[in-house]
Amino acid sequence: MRPEEKLFDAVTGIDEELVDSAQNYVFRKQTQPWQRVASLAACLLVMVSIGYGILLMGGVGGSDSASNSSTGDTAPENGSAGGNAGISGDIDDSADAGDQEEAAETVTFIATVLEMGDGYLLVEPVEEDPMLATADWIQVPTGDVTLPDGVTEGTVVRITFTGGVMESYPAQIADVVEITLAGE
Repeated sequence: MRPEEKLFDAVTGIDEELVDSAQNYVFRKQTQPWQRVASLAACLLVMVSIGYGILLMGGVGGSDSASNSSTGDTAPENGSAGGNAGISGDIDDSADAGDQEEAAETVTFIATVLEMGDGYLLVEPVEEDPMLATADWIQVPTGDVTLPDGVTEGTVVRITFTGGVMESYPAQIADVVEITLAGE
C-alpha cells in the first residue's frame, strides 16, 4: 500500500473493498406476496360487480319491453300496427284486418294549427288536452283526410286518429281518421 492510501484509510477509516462493493451493488426489487393477491382480489370484485349489474338489468340485451321503448317504437298493445307479428300458421289476413281495425283505439284531441305544409299539419295540443302530456308539437298527415274549409295557421281543430304516436320531434301520428274545426 502506498503512503497516500494508508493516510486515506487512517483518516476515513473505510476499507477500499467496502467502497468497491458499494459502487457495484445492484438493487433488487422485492415483490410482496400480498400485492399479487390484492390485485387479483380487486379484479375479481370488479368482475362480480359487473355480473351482478347485468343480472339486475335483465341480461345483456335487456328485457323486451325496455329495448322496445328505448328505440322509440310505440305500437298498440294489441299489435295492430305490426300486422301479424308473433302469429304463425295459416291465417286469413283479410279477416284479421277487420278485427284489428275494430280493436284499434280511437284517440281524439284538440290542437292549434302552427303550420300548414304540403300533406301535413304541424299542431300544438291546447292546454287542457291530455295529448299535451305526450308531445307539445305533433305532425299530422293530411293525405288521407279532407281538411275542412277555413283551416289556417292559428285555427283550433279536432283531430281523430287510430294509429300510434311516433316518439320523434315533432311527434308524428298515423292513421288520421278525421280533422274538423273545434267549434263544430
